Amino acid sequence: MPSSYLSFRFRYINEKGKPTSFFYHQARIDDGIGIRLGEDSIAIADLHEVVRYGNQIAMILKPYLTLHKHISENILPNTSSIVIEVGDDLAADAKSAIDQHRTAFSSLMRKKQLVAEGRGYQFRVAQCPDCEAVIDLTDRKETPYVYCKYCEVLFDKHRELMPKSEDYKVCPECNYYNRVQHYPEFHFYALPKQRKMAYKEHYCCDTCAQRYHEQTAWKNSVYLLGIPFNVRLKNKMARGVNQLYQGLTEANRLAQDGKIVEADALYGLLLLRNETHPAILFNMAQGFYKAEMLDKAYRHFEKSLEMCSNYQPTLDFLELHKGIKWKVIVG
Repeated sequence: MPSSYLSFRFRYINEKGKPTSFFYHQARIDDGIGIRLGEDSIAIADLHEVVRYGNQIAMILKPYLTLHKHISENILPNTSSIVIEVGDDLAADAKSAIDQHRTAFSSLMRKKQLVAEGRGYQFRVAQCPDCEAVIDLTDRKETPYVYCKYCEVLFDKHRELMPKSEDYKVCPECNYYNRVQHYPEFHFYALPKQRKMAYKEHYCCDTCAQRYHEQTAWKNSVYLLGIPFNVRLKNKMARGVNQLYQGLTEANRLAQDGKIVEADALYGLLLLRNETHPAILFNMAQGFYKAEMLDKAYRHFEKSLEMCSNYQPTLDFLELHKGIKWKVIVG
């Protein structure tokens, strides 16, 4: 079990997404207590899943637990979850610390189970070089890369991260692998039969951001107020692109638009620079799937898992579409 601990400030979030108090409380994570929230605590073993979005962390608890009073009072209606807002920009550190303790505990339990069944020799884990979570690879084939579902990075058998792996991940909006970051979407126009004044932020990939820019740029240009926001979005898309992934945004867009021949050519160039990248193969597979070329789609999903047997986006896609007439890939 990890011996490190982390202290941070927090406050509970209600079902409307608002803090339940003006003041922050003290929290602490360590292996002796688990997660202490104020005067109450949650054992690491009682956590089913942990998700972070921005400065908020959602903790999904295992059912039928006996919880401390304040924790029980802050369970979201019709769920077994609590959401906290973490102060001082420590949400990523808090999520990472929870994952370190949770995965270490889970792997220990898994090892004990396998030993009891006489299969201890099958136990295999890897530790993520980015977030330090312990990844259970038991029953997975040994492949060149390992995927950490806790921080969404890819790394090799020497624990070396793939280039810019911490910036590139599967987009929560389009489900394609690309650089993902926060992008602004600004509408300020009043056209015949169409007017809109709105601002929001998207956590999405460069391809999705490109679409937002195109959808709003000409309309916003009618009124000068909207132009700086579109310039900011376009500049952000252009900055810091890893040269190894040059062309990925365009390839993804072509694949999403059903132009698989053009997309395949760009993906081929990307694979020349990135060898057999499991996430690029995943994107290609989705493109072939959209084009209804199921044999090629299956083969590229298979190649993705040949390079990374626990690549969760590929496994999730196949599970979601398991009714399709292709054979099930066993990792």
